[in-house]
Amino acid sequence: MATTFHLEDKVTYLFGDAPQYKVVATKEQPYVRGAVDVILPKEFDYFIIRWPLVDGAINAYIPVREAHIELIR
Repeated sequence: MATTFHLEDKVTYLFGDAPQYKVVATKEQPYVRGAVDVILPKEFDYFIIRWPLVDGAINAYIPVREAHIELIR
């Protein structure tokens, strides 16, 4: 399956509490932290993170399904 969204795309998240998120990993392009690839669980399509990051807040990576996000145009 080819991904619809790409790294750095800004998206909205159906279940999110922030107005905007950024795609940081896809199935084809895992998130790399240091020397470790962070692999998505197989039932999810992307990792997103709230964007812009909030100082002093926990800015967690959120695994999401493609149907739950929409590109911000």
